[in-house]
Amino acid sequence: MASNLFQTANILIDKLENKGFEAYIVGGAVRDHLLSKEVYDIDITTSAHPRDIKAIFPKTIDVALKHGTVIVCFMGETYEVTSYRAPTLSEDLKLRDFTINAIALQNNGKMVDPYFGQDDLKRKLIRGVVNPTERFKEDPLRMLRAFRFVSQLGFTVEEKTFLAITNKKQNIAKVAIERIAAEFGKLCLGVNCEKSLQLLMKSKLINEISEFNEINHCLMEEKILKAIPALTDMTEVWSLLLYYAKVNNCETFLRTWKQPKKVIDDVKMITSRLPILLTRCFSEEDLYFLGIEKAKKAERVRAVLKNEAHPNIEEIMRDYERLSIKNKKDLAINGKDIICLLKDAESRERVGQLISIVEKAVLSRHVENNKKAIIRWLRKEGYVNA
Repeated sequence: MASNLFQTANILIDKLENKGFEAYIVGGAVRDHLLSKEVYDIDITTSAHPRDIKAIFPKTIDVALKHGTVIVCFMGETYEVTSYRAPTLSEDLKLRDFTINAIALQNNGKMVDPYFGQDDLKRKLIRGVVNPTERFKEDPLRMLRAFRFVSQLGFTVEEKTFLAITNKKQNIAKVAIERIAAEFGKLCLGVNCEKSLQLLMKSKLINEISEFNEINHCLMEEKILKAIPALTDMTEVWSLLLYYAKVNNCETFLRTWKQPKKVIDDVKMITSRLPILLTRCFSEEDLYFLGIEKAKKAERVRAVLKNEAHPNIEEIMRDYERLSIKNKKDLAINGKDIICLLKDAESRERVGQLISIVEKAVLSRHVENNKKAIIRWLRKEGYVNA
């Protein structure tokens, strides 16, 4: 995949050069290529103006024209092609965040590396280009991004760059929470997130982000720093942090962080069941109402909170498969059947209540999942008139 991306990118660059423009592969693709990591997308910088790019390539998408960026759909691939933000390539690279991302690759395979990014890759250093303070003034999110790269790459933040973060940390408050959330999510899911979070807390950067106020004390605890690497997605991370921090309203917190509705709903359900899950094994009811995917997430969070070496995922999956029903659709009785059992004067609101009662009875095997058996059981237990 990566070789095809690079080959096609070089053909795209040839087309720009044939029209008299400069063009280079830049950014993360070059960095990851040099680190022998998988490359999934490629960005290109060029001396061409967006109108020139659109004139050369028949299929483009306008995504950030005010920033000079156009998506070019070319030979079955898509590339972000951005005009120089300065008169020359060297000046354009100077405006990038870190030296390891300020390397350009020519289509002949030669590197253009005026700020010694390749040396920093070898030294495993995150270093701001030329003047870190200026780079962070241009975009304060870069301060958090530095720690994200520590997490993903296992690098260390260069001393001058770290000092610039501590001196300019208050500027992070200007950044939209959506952007902060995206970087924090990538940081938490990196393979070296414990090291990254330690540096982040040392910098006191998150003290300037009000949305962290309810949970930042958790990130100072060794138990939590060691727990996060065992989790697999942000639903699990948020569940751990919000439960441990005793956040009263998970939904309000996560809405402030602009999290997707599914994440919010899943975290709410997992954190609501964690208190009981920490005292006993998963019941059939737990597995049923969580569902297999949320149950696995809840189990990972439970395991790290209990300091267990490994979550019991296989046991969870095995027990889930043994459930007599896995959702309401599996019930042998439905709302219409229940209505027929009620007197006209009885509230139809009872339908949902009775379905819930039947669900739990079938799950606990107090009654067979058979329509006639369920009706007999409802009558026998006095839930409906005989």
